[in-house]
Amino acid sequence: MKKTIALVSVTACLSPFAYADNSNVITGESPEGVYVQYQSMNQVTESMKQDGFTLHRCGINTLRNNIQANQGLEVPHSQIQCVYSKPGQSTSDESELIYWHLNILYSMENENFIAESEFAEHYTSEIYTHSPEYLLDIGPNYYRQRSEVEALGMKVGECNLQKIYYFSAPTEESYLSDIASCPVYKADGELSGNITVEINHTPANLGYSERLVNFYAI
Repeated sequence: MKKTIALVSVTACLSPFAYADNSNVITGESPEGVYVQYQSMNQVTESMKQDGFTLHRCGINTLRNNIQANQGLEVPHSQIQCVYSKPGQSTSDESELIYWHLNILYSMENENFIAESEFAEHYTSEIYTHSPEYLLDIGPNYYRQRSEVEALGMKVGECNLQKIYYFSAPTEESYLSDIASCPVYKADGELSGNITVEINHTPANLGYSERLVNFYAI
């Protein structure tokens, strides 16, 4: 099955652990609390990491704003979604993306939230985005490099994007692409180096993709 997501041509399939139910009931006072317990008990992110995947972010999508007393638990109250990526051997290779979901129910009787089931959507794709800014939000190679420096106790600051031109006098015709420089700080706040992301611009599909990602220490 072929899908297109933000200029990304992908092949999608449910992962082997899709719709996996849990024998242990996890409850909490909020969807966030349920998710924290679920992660602690099932080590989802750690398992992804062992398989080479890096966590980008997690968010909560509320599915039901109004809960009636006569409504059962069949329809989830909210859903946690986390995005993971695994880059190919080189920046020109296809990458893997996993959108992991956890459905959360709400019990009117007990007035608490309950973890129901998890499932994941697995995509293999060449990553192209509509803007260079969005590439810094989804780029697998950038997130891999970012994760590596963060594992050393360092923090990545806000990236600075600059346009690259063929000639010294910028014109629309001479526009080439972009380059991002992201400062990396030690735990004490001292500058340690920069993550540099060279970005390709493909006029044929007006897309942006990762060309080269490196960390340069100072």
